[in-house]
Amino acid sequence: MRIKVIHIILVCFLLLLLKVNSKAQNTSGKELADVRIAWDYSSLHQMAEEGGYPRLIRLRNGNLMAVYENRRGDIHLIKSENHGNSWSVPEVIFSSYPFHVENSKESIRINATNPEIIELSNGDILFACNYRPRKDNIAPFSIGLKRLNLRSNQLSDTEILYEAGKKFKDGCWEPSFLQLLNGELHLYFANESPFRASDEQEISVLKSNDNGESWSDPETASFRKDRRDGMPVAVISKDKIYLAVEDNKIGQFKPYIIQSSINQSWGEPVTANSENRWYALEERVDDSVYMGAPYLLKLPNDQFLISYQTNRDRNHNWELSTMEVAIGDKNARSFKNISQPFPVAINKEAKWNSIANWDKNTVVALSSTNFNSEKISPWMIKGYLIPSSVKLKQDTVQLFIGSLSAINLKAEIYKSNDKLEISLEGNRKDSNSNTMEYILYIRSDKKTEKIVIPVKGKDNTIKKSISLSKLSNNFNLGITLKYSDRSGNIIEEKLVHMDEQNPDTWINFEK
Repeated sequence: MRIKVIHIILVCFLLLLLKVNSKAQNTSGKELADVRIAWDYSSLHQMAEEGGYPRLIRLRNGNLMAVYENRRGDIHLIKSENHGNSWSVPEVIFSSYPFHVENSKESIRINATNPEIIELSNGDILFACNYRPRKDNIAPFSIGLKRLNLRSNQLSDTEILYEAGKKFKDGCWEPSFLQLLNGELHLYFANESPFRASDEQEISVLKSNDNGESWSDPETASFRKDRRDGMPVAVISKDKIYLAVEDNKIGQFKPYIIQSSINQSWGEPVTANSENRWYALEERVDDSVYMGAPYLLKLPNDQFLISYQTNRDRNHNWELSTMEVAIGDKNARSFKNISQPFPVAINKEAKWNSIANWDKNTVVALSSTNFNSEKISPWMIKGYLIPSSVKLKQDTVQLFIGSLSAINLKAEIYKSNDKLEISLEGNRKDSNSNTMEYILYIRSDKKTEKIVIPVKGKDNTIKKSISLSKLSNNFNLGITLKYSDRSGNIIEEKLVHMDEQNPDTWINFEK
């Protein structure tokens, strides 16, 4: 009897242990993301007077290249050799051109759209575009390619890699590149051509083993029957390829992630119910909300960043969408800490966006937007990567507040001997008043202290020292910038994703 009781107790204990372990696994993805992004309003930069669909890369030599549509049927390239402080005169990479209708005097225009750019491992630059006839049943929709040899500064003629149907509903769209570590080159695009009797669409991929000199026939990367996978962007991480797509599984488009192994990439198409397809965001959004045109990026710390355009909490018209950015884990899941890089009024738009790494601590968001003008034009803004947890023995952390206006606050926090040193530098050039305060919140040993630091005179830099002996081994710190704007309104801007009432949303420091 005693043995039976002991056996029952042991079984119950093991079941409880399994339940606890399972619960821990299920909630591990709900921890705060390791980084958050503080957008810098003062870094807003208009890249051209008019245009859209901007894409940017930093070359291995440190220079920048960006491509965009000029909204007249051409693709432009601009360059910067001084980290974006100035840009070159635009060069035409792809031009629209007339197509003469057979047995007719009529000609129609073929527009170049959807530019993409990549620097290959051999140093060449490849450009891709989507050629779109302005009229159906005349010429095929197609994917075009050009190569720039930086050593000779020679730009090749256009090569057509793929031709779809001659109707808009049978077209191909939105090419994007990926090069694997072994040199294999991929070009992904949305493809309606195989489904001319339906309204379906797949993601197709072309492959090259000679840096784009020759290409395979298209393979199907992903497909949801009776639906439309679209807008593909791929990233590699370790032994996996992660592909962001817009997926209209139910209702409006949402961002999904498609996964494949590098060794056998897209050996089978990823279909509707595959374990290699998942909803990107941590929290589900109502099916009626549009969240399309995703763009995927891997951050320097191996977390993932995704952008998309959405009408959430805006006009029902998706054309008036704005850009949102969300941060995922290192497996491209559970995207959260959502932010909007551009200050877009509800009657304006920010669409056909992209994101890029700027340096190890900074990303950039690019958008086609009229937030500050009547014309749609390509804009960019910098976002600083803010760690959610810091080890003082190792790190100096730099924080930033300033997404609402050119008035901002930079903070540098580090350990010096037995002191926590905090340097606060404000910029209030656009302020109409001398009113400015820095507010520190410190949570230690379950006690919260609020420190208000008035900023007087013209000196906006203030240093604050706090004895580490007064702080617990783990403590949280939050910062708020308070100022008056040109209209005399009092503005309080907190550290990004900070809730004043919840110290867990502040920055966690370990002594």
